[in-house]
Amino acid sequence: AQTRGGRKAKSFNNRTLNVATVSSGNNESVSNTLLISSGTLDVSASNYGLTVGGAFTNNAAFNAESGTVTLNGSSTQSIGGTSATSFYNLTLNGATVTLNHNESVSSVLTVNTGALNGPDSLTLTSDATRTARIASVGATASIGADFIMQRYITGTTANYQALSSPSKASILKDWDYDAGFYMSGVNGNDGNAMSGGKIYYSVR
Repeated sequence: AQTRGGRKAKSFNNRTLNVATVSSGNNESVSNTLLISSGTLDVSASNYGLTVGGAFTNNAAFNAESGTVTLNGSSTQSIGGTSATSFYNLTLNGATVTLNHNESVSSVLTVNTGALNGPDSLTLTSDATRTARIASVGATASIGADFIMQRYITGTTANYQALSSPSKASILKDWDYDAGFYMSGVNGNDGNAMSGGKIYYSVR
């Protein structure tokens, strides 16, 4: 394992990692392409920030710890590679960012400027510790990528769970179409469960 750091933040033009493990020893910025070719890039338990101005390509492993990755390129950037990347905080302060792999965020997605687009998707994860969220989107920014939004549910002995939509302007019929629920009485595509001419409603 290697540790890169010192008293001053580190700056690179392009950066390629092809060693076992590299741990950050300070905040780092890469003006152009970051390529994780092999091994692991770990921002360390100090949660140092990582800023990238070009493509973020992960072909091996990235350990986000509780750090923030900022994308600030002046032209279109991409997040991709052969490995899925799990970000803790992901911040967009540049132009358009294209998702070329299905990725995830476990804390906060912040889109201050530019756009976050597909073709692939971003999962906002949820567990017993935290549920990821989207911060207020910048006035000139936009989000066009598809999302998978998780919601951790604790165990219960009851025969029901209280559920709600993780996004605004969502209706029960949307869940029936997209979420894999069989729902009766919501005018969805599953139709209605009926007996004796009466509808059995899934939700009241």
